[in-house]
Parts: sequence; C-alpha cells; structure tokens
Amino acid sequence: RLILALGRFAGQFLFDKPLPLTQLRKNIHHYQNIPFIVSYHPAYLLRNPKDKKKAYEDLVRAKGFLNENEKRAG
Repeated sequence: RLILALGRFAGQFLFDKPLPLTQLRKNIHHYQNIPFIVSYHPAYLLRNPKDKKKAYEDLVRAKGFLNENEKRAG
C-alpha cells in the first residue's frame, strides 16, 4: 500500500505541516501508518512542463517502493 499525494495541499494535509513541496517530495512519509509520497499536481505540470521529469522520478520512486514491499511480502 502506498498513497501518492498529488500537490502541495494534499501533501500538507497528510503530513499535517505547512511545508513547501520541495521538502515534502523525495521522502517517504506516513499517514496513519500508511506510507505516502508527494509529487506534483497534474494541473501544475500543465503550467510548468519543465518539472515533468521530477514528477516522473517521483513515480519511479513510488514503483520501486511498491516492488520492494511486494518482494518482502513474497
């Protein structure tokens, strides 16, 4: 299980602190013992296509996390 929070507001809600997206990204956090990753909101990416690579890296990180957990559950 993994929550993928899209956007700063979603990340702030789950993390329960008003941190900027740059601090919310790149780490795995937990909400009620469920891990979550924060990435860019799709509407932001439409306005700022230069950040699509970063969003892709977030998705790769999420996939890697899920693959690792699947191996452990085995």
